[in-house]
Amino acid sequence: MTTMDAAANIIFRAISAIYEGTISSSTLYPTAFSDDSKKQYTYYGFRLREVVPSRLVVRVYEENKNLFYDLLWFVDDSKMEGKGHAIFDSKSSKISTTGTPKEFVKRLVSDASIKACFEDLESYENFFEFASAGSREMFPEKLQNEAELILNKIPTALYAFSRCKLNAKKLKNEDYQETAINGFLAIIDLIHRSFEILFIIAQETLKSNVFCVRCGQQLPVNSYYCPICGSKQN
Repeated sequence: MTTMDAAANIIFRAISAIYEGTISSSTLYPTAFSDDSKKQYTYYGFRLREVVPSRLVVRVYEENKNLFYDLLWFVDDSKMEGKGHAIFDSKSSKISTTGTPKEFVKRLVSDASIKACFEDLESYENFFEFASAGSREMFPEKLQNEAELILNKIPTALYAFSRCKLNAKKLKNEDYQETAINGFLAIIDLIHRSFEILFIIAQETLKSNVFCVRCGQQLPVNSYYCPICGSKQN
């Protein structure tokens, strides 16, 4: 097994653990919104049907004996609106938030699940770099340059981006792989919860229309469970 084969195996195992039965090869052309002039990237694309972020592109590249994984989510749901934006930074160990609605910013900072996921990511040594989620328009220019994305070509108003790295020499070690998979699961949970909070606030704004936080099915007001996917509503 080559290094890139091992790298692909890890991310596919992590994604399959959460998105079992929801992965499809149908996605947008990843190179349309990525700057390929500086690095040699390998791409994997997924359509995630049954979750709020509906498309995911994984970009992998090797640099200084490390493998870097960039995960880019696109949120297609037009009911999710607002200019809220969050940055999770491993260097400062802080969550930075900006924009509107104010309630999104307030809830995200105080959310127990968000804090737990962020703490998990901090516990994995030399793994997590940063993550951002929310409005494309609020993506800080410094991070845009670091992410090497062509931002105006990202096809949806809401997005999420995360970067982490693995030691290429340890990649074939099974224990190291399991730790890496758990790290990716924490990133996915962090992003999902960020979008769920924004989605819930959008529902509250609409008031007359309530939608499942997982699959988007319209529900009666005060529904506790979704009859379509079975997800508990917040």
